[in-house]
Order: sequence, then C-alpha cells, then structure tokens
Amino acid sequence: MKEDKLQELKAKFLEERKNRPKVEPKWPYELFGIECGEGWKVLYQPIIDYIDKYNEDHEEKIEIHQIKEKFGGLRFYTNFKTDALRAMIEDAEERSYNVCGTCGKHIDKPICENHWIYPQCEECHTKK
Repeated sequence: MKEDKLQELKAKFLEERKNRPKVEPKWPYELFGIECGEGWKVLYQPIIDYIDKYNEDHEEKIEIHQIKEKFGGLRFYTNFKTDALRAMIEDAEERSYNVCGTCGKHIDKPICENHWIYPQCEECHTKK
C-alpha cells in the first residue's frame, strides 16, 4: 500500500514539474548590474560600447556575464571574446590597479588593510 502511494506522489510531482514554465538562469550582470565603483567607468564603458557595436553587426552575440572588483582589480567576464575584446579587457584589468574605483583618480597601488584589498585612493578610503 505504501509503495502505491509513493508511486502516485512521484507521478504527481513529475507531472507538476513538467508543466512548470522553464526559467532561464541569470548571470550576475543581469541580476546585479555592474559590481564596482563609478571610478572605473572609464575602464569598463569602452568595453561595453565595443560589445554593443559588435552585437549590432554579428549574429552570435557577446553576453556580459559579470563586471566586478576582485582582489583590488577589475574583472570583466563574457561568454566569448574576440581578439580585440580580449586585449581591451586585459588592458582595463591591468590599468584598474592604478585607478581609484570610487573617484577615478590615479593611485600607485590599491590599499591593503587587514587582509583586504581596497582599489581606492587614500581620500576615498578614509571617507568610507
């Protein structure tokens, strides 16, 4: 008797799951937008503009998966990269270590404090 009830519940569950609408998973960029400060806009905006232009002219689209700060530097993730896009991202990520992520001023290096890396100038760091 218990086995019949179990099979009935399993069949009901599978039927309900089959009828649920499919939900496509979302990338962090779709959920959270740009996850770094406005100071790096000069670094990431040309990349976004390149991707928008590329997508207008090509059938296969470049998707932005995430734009964020990690270990004191800019990170820019996409589903694929052209050679030009790869060069732009590498350049922006490298340059980000010398740009305050908050205000955009030049810095010599990110601030390291209590095992955390802050991509900020001294002035912005003391305001937090």
